[in-house]
Amino acid sequence: MNLSTPLFVAFWIILSACATSCENDFSNENQSSTETLKNPYIQSKLGGQCSKFNIKSCNVLGAYCIKGICSCTYSRVADTSRNKCILKANRLGDSCKADIQCSAAFSSNSKCGPDNTCICDESSVPNDDDTECLQGEKFPEEECFSSTNCVGYPDKAECLNGLCKCRNGFLPALNSSVNGTAGCLPLVPNLGGKCVESQQCQLLGNLSTCRTSPFFTSKQSPYKVCLCTEDGVSAFASADLYLESDTCYKRAKRIGDPCNITQQCTANLGIFTKCSADNKKCVCSYNSLPSKNGKTCLRPQVLIGDSCQLSAQCVGKPDITSVCTTNEICLCAEGFVPNANFSDCLPIVERLGEPCRVSWQCNTGQDSECAEYSWEKGSGEKVCKCKDGYSQEPGLNVCRPKVRNFDSFCETHAQCIVSLKKSLCINGQCQCVGETEAVPLRLNHSQLSQGEFQCVTTKSELIDGVRGKRKVIREMTVAL
Repeated sequence: MNLSTPLFVAFWIILSACATSCENDFSNENQSSTETLKNPYIQSKLGGQCSKFNIKSCNVLGAYCIKGICSCTYSRVADTSRNKCILKANRLGDSCKADIQCSAAFSSNSKCGPDNTCICDESSVPNDDDTECLQGEKFPEEECFSSTNCVGYPDKAECLNGLCKCRNGFLPALNSSVNGTAGCLPLVPNLGGKCVESQQCQLLGNLSTCRTSPFFTSKQSPYKVCLCTEDGVSAFASADLYLESDTCYKRAKRIGDPCNITQQCTANLGIFTKCSADNKKCVCSYNSLPSKNGKTCLRPQVLIGDSCQLSAQCVGKPDITSVCTTNEICLCAEGFVPNANFSDCLPIVERLGEPCRVSWQCNTGQDSECAEYSWEKGSGEKVCKCKDGYSQEPGLNVCRPKVRNFDSFCETHAQCIVSLKKSLCINGQCQCVGETEAVPLRLNHSQLSQGEFQCVTTKSELIDGVRGKRKVIREMTVAL
């Protein structure tokens, strides 16, 4: 049809005038029923015809003209008077004033409760997300005529042989009033999965239970998950890894108990245990030793001075060089002393000149020490010897202070003989004896000591202080 024809133009003018009139009448909330009847395009009741060309031609609050019929929008429903459209509820628990607000959203099994919120009636229960009232009033194992009689139908329950039964993967709730269970609870296949009752965790073994999760944050409400009981343990111990484990194993109580995973052993018996791959029993690892009661494994190589339970733990040669005392402390056995870092026990050295490693090995008096040979310094070989300023008394295992001159105090003849040679200790002082006299000690070929002397044979026997060898001077006299 040609839109420019006079007939079409006339029709459009009439239609526009009608629309304008309809809009004016819609804005007048007090229009009379007489006016409504005069204009067939304005309706005061839902369900009546209206203008297809103006969706606002319905004089009903919240209604629009949809396909020529005055109708409520999808989010609204007509009240009982059909004079207005009121909001539907979105979820069970939303506020309401009339039953229709609930039943239009959740089926006829819902209603507006005493507290003006949407609830399911006595013959139905809410689904898990509170968006539907499921039909049925019969719980598992109760008589039924059809599946619609069963609480939890169609997802969780059905009617079989006249009884309501949970579907595969579900089991009857022990507490049928638990919110959201709908009579049947899902089996939980993994540790860490959410649960309501412990029986949901049965796939994980009889050492599993449903308890409050220890991993929820302060911003979350407490919730329950399937976890191992106090007597059980899984292969993983953190929330992130629970989903990789699906079994709770019995904790071992003693070394030698059967096991499948190492965590069964370490949970009660300590970190020095493991599950042997050979015989599937808890054994000690890392060279550790079973305790006397068999309830733990003890660490080996305990240092001298540290706590122990068995001598076999101590460093050195247990029960030979080291022992665990009644006070449960590792100590060296009698006749032995600890080394510098307390990692071994060394034998006590009873004689000067014998090998040693530390000075407290030397049981040769407080004036002795463990040091390198004076004539082999740098070799690393050490012996028990007298400290500097002391010398060993010939034939004895004793260190005496060295006598530097004739004024020094002496106790034995040996002190004088070692230091001053041909001398004896007389009245606490060294004195030359026989045909000897005191002369300065020669330090080198051209220098004599100013304070140290030795007794030499008269007529010029001098001592070379550098080489320690005697020189016989042929001259009969020496000018000093």
